[in-house]
Amino acid sequence: MIDSLEGLRAARAPGLPFRLRLSEEEAAMLLAHQAQQQDALLLEVQRLRLEPERLALALQVTLLGLPLAVEASGRPRLEQGRLAFELQELLVNGAPAPAFLRQQVLHQMNARLAPEALPVVLAELELGDGWVLIAGQTKERA
Repeated sequence: MIDSLEGLRAARAPGLPFRLRLSEEEAAMLLAHQAQQQDALLLEVQRLRLEPERLALALQVTLLGLPLAVEASGRPRLEQGRLAFELQELLVNGAPAPAFLRQQVLHQMNARLAPEALPVVLAELELGDGWVLIAGQTKERA
């Protein structure tokens, strides 16, 4: 059983079980690493706040050469092995984002959380005050 973030990063074989309780800092670092692996969009995780049933995320996003301050909050959930994010609030440079932008952001977030996009298979997700618990199995690395 893998019980540390370092152990999960070092795991090379598929099917190894893991159960981790991550701090906000560790979870933010994991999100930042996953975001950098996805595409060329310049995205920097600035702050992550974890609460029971809710997370709040502050990002610096560079889009078409313009820096944008993005704040998103919502509820991640695990449904039949699929991680999804229910977006509750989205602010861009301090103002509420228009509906079309909310829809695009939600689409992108859920695409990045799809089982095929994640480096692990998740079986459990629980949020607490300042922590997140994740459990599942490793996948074969490409």
